[in-house]
Amino acid sequence: MRTLPAELILEKNKSETGSAWLFFIEIILPDITLYLVRNNEDITFQGQLYTAFPFDIEPIISSSKGEIPSLVIKVSNVTRVIQAYIEQYNGAVGEEVILNIVNSDNLASDYSDFEMVFTIQKTEADESYVSITLGPSNPMARRFPLYRYIAEHCNWRFRSEECSFSGTVTLTTCGRSYNDCRARNNSENFGGHKGLASGGIRFV
Repeated sequence: MRTLPAELILEKNKSETGSAWLFFIEIILPDITLYLVRNNEDITFQGQLYTAFPFDIEPIISSSKGEIPSLVIKVSNVTRVIQAYIEQYNGAVGEEVILNIVNSDNLASDYSDFEMVFTIQKTEADESYVSITLGPSNPMARRFPLYRYIAEHCNWRFRSEECSFSGTVTLTTCGRSYNDCRARNNSENFGGHKGLASGGIRFV
């Protein structure tokens, strides 16, 4: 059973607080991942910079007809930035979106158990919004094996539980290469596969 960390339970139960609960989304497209936070300024969370962007999350839609419940994210389309990406990837249907709800005063807490992963079911755009309809992740469409096996590229997100880097707070990003790990004295947690030969391809 999932349980909130103690510091988040305390924050949730306060009758008055100066913090805010923020929505973070990752829109994972074939060649790029868009990191957005519903806020008035950019925020670095788990070593990744999220760009402040206006969007709303509508209540989960369900029916009595046996249809799969869906969730709609309405992203501002004033600048046409998101629409351009959606059109580039043919509506992005089948791609994944990761949603996190994070407390602004507890950005370093462990939210890994509360990540929600959805699959894009459809997208629509007008002059005001890009509407992204999300459904449960399709287990038949998940990557297998789970990770890419690359010699020089780390699979772990910077400062994630797998990365385990807890050094100087001035380091907020990482190129996720073996050399970056060595420079941070963290090569024992490198998430790549140095044993693979470079310059070719191998199937196992």
